[in-house]
Amino acid sequence: MDNYNGESLLYLAVKSGSHDNVEVLLDKSAKANTIASTYNKRSLLHFAVKNGNNEVVKLVLDRCAFPDIMDRYGNAHLHIAFSKDIYQPAQLLLKNGSDVNFADNFGRTSLQLAATLGHLLILQLLLDHGASVYKCDNFGKSPLSCAQDKNHHNITRLLLREGATTTNTLTRRLSAIEYDEYTSYQLHWAAYTGQAERIEPLLQDGWTINYVDHFGRTPLYRAVTEKHFRIV
Repeated sequence: MDNYNGESLLYLAVKSGSHDNVEVLLDKSAKANTIASTYNKRSLLHFAVKNGNNEVVKLVLDRCAFPDIMDRYGNAHLHIAFSKDIYQPAQLLLKNGSDVNFADNFGRTSLQLAATLGHLLILQLLLDHGASVYKCDNFGKSPLSCAQDKNHHNITRLLLREGATTTNTLTRRLSAIEYDEYTSYQLHWAAYTGQAERIEPLLQDGWTINYVDHFGRTPLYRAVTEKHFRIV
């Protein structure tokens, strides 16, 4: 039975962090893989991981919850753990078979999130479980380039020791929207994706530094919002 917000008793128990209530409801045939939020399509395990409740995470996993359910944004449970720097639930997820190289809708892996946010211990955990240092997102950004953009020097050194390179390559074809931005607003694209070496050649080719895209954004605005300070 759900309340007027569409929230089930099991979801509310997980949200409150009540191990005993979660266990009782699961014993009463509640499903561990229930989608708890109709809006963002997150599972019970998404919320348990987000709350950092190790006991509830373990309980739900022990009841055969799938370790790699995606929400509407393509985030698996590992993405939630690593974006929040939650170590113990991340260990449990990896132990229970979570795909260490699972990518979200933007092609970002958990390693890239950890590198971007500066979560060194989490990043080391991922590497210990075989995370790829070479996998780029849909915009050609690698974990190494993300760490360099944010000036996370310890993470940069660690990734280099693991064999990461500074070369960014697109791992798939660009979507129609991305291709339109790449072709119509190349200076914006370079500023947005952190390609500092392309800025000067594009300006010399006649691209206008104050040209605005279809959302009214300048290349400087794109660089500032992505914190590409070298380009700024």
